[in-house]
This record gives sequence, structure tokens and C-alpha cells, in this order.
Amino acid sequence: MDNENGRETDHSTELARFFSEAGMLKRTKRTGYAVHGSGQADTVAEHSYRAMLMGYIIALQEGADTTKVLKMLLFHDLPETRLGDLHKIAAKYVDKDSAEKQIAQEQAHLLPDALGQEFLVLLDEFNTALTLEAKCAKDADKLELAFQAKEFADTGNPQLLDIVERTGTVLKTKTAQRLYAAMLSSRAPWWAGLKKPVEESY
Repeated sequence: MDNENGRETDHSTELARFFSEAGMLKRTKRTGYAVHGSGQADTVAEHSYRAMLMGYIIALQEGADTTKVLKMLLFHDLPETRLGDLHKIAAKYVDKDSAEKQIAQEQAHLLPDALGQEFLVLLDEFNTALTLEAKCAKDADKLELAFQAKEFADTGNPQLLDIVERTGTVLKTKTAQRLYAAMLSSRAPWWAGLKKPVEESY
């Protein structure tokens, strides 16, 4: 219930705007790769999708609240619709935390009251990273970056291994650390053994 008469307010117009804004993440490129000389980059939305998959698995194995972890990862990059993805050098000169808080406050006004408040609480928990759920979500966010950087590095830009190595030092959960180690030790591509034999293709 959102108004004093006990009736639910129709938020359709605000939600339509919110969903349109969220679509900006499909067009917002991740910028850290360019600093390392890479012409390749995924979008924020692409990053967020795999981070959610990773977060769900990490949360399960760590005994965390999977729903909360998924919600954190669903929301965590939404301020980048307006701020963009700042690489580590840019972040040195911009108060990113303050800017994202202001953006999130404005975005929350587009959501029904309870959901808007939940959005802000989840973002704060994610950013402070004190709870097990926040640590799982943060690890998923970082682990996805490491996977993507290694995939780009494997196609010809070894400078991106700097991102892979730096990311590996900040993972907190045992599950994420094991997954990171497995990624580093893997030599075969994910599709190894899955292709139809050449002789059967002609």
C-alpha cells in the first residue's frame, strides 16, 4: 500500500522509465579493458548476467541467502546507467561512491516505496561488504571480471592478465578462491570435446 487511503499506487509510468533506463546497461561498455590496450569489451549488462550465475553458486556453497545475493547482483550496477563504468584510473579522481549514492536515491523514487527502500538497503549492504551475502556478491562481481579478462587475454592481449592477477588477490570466500584457481589451471576451452567430428560434418 503506497497511499494514505490504503490503495496501491499505480507506478507503471515510473517503472516503464526505470526499465528503459536499465536498458542503458546493454549499451554501456566496461572500460577497464581499454586501459590495458584491448579493443574488446563486454557491456555492463553482460557482466551482470554472469555475475548473477556465479553469485548464486557461490552463495549456495557458502551457505548464504541466495535470494539476497541475487538481488544484490541484480541491482548493483544500476547507477552505471548514468555514471558509466569507471575504470580504476578514473575512479581515482571521481568520488564514485558519492555519485552512485545520489543516483541510486533518484532511481529508488521510480520504484514502489518498499522496493525502492529495499534497493537502497541492498546497495548499501553490497558496498559495505560486511555480511556473508555481500561478500558472496562482491566475489561474484570480481570473479566474473577475472573470467572475462582472462578470456580476452587468451585471444591475444596478455596485458589483461594484470586484471586477472589483481582480482585474484581480493576474493574473500573459499568458493570463489577455488573457482579462481580452477579458472587459472584450465587449459582447454569450455567447448573441448563438444564439437561434432569433422568427418561427420560432410
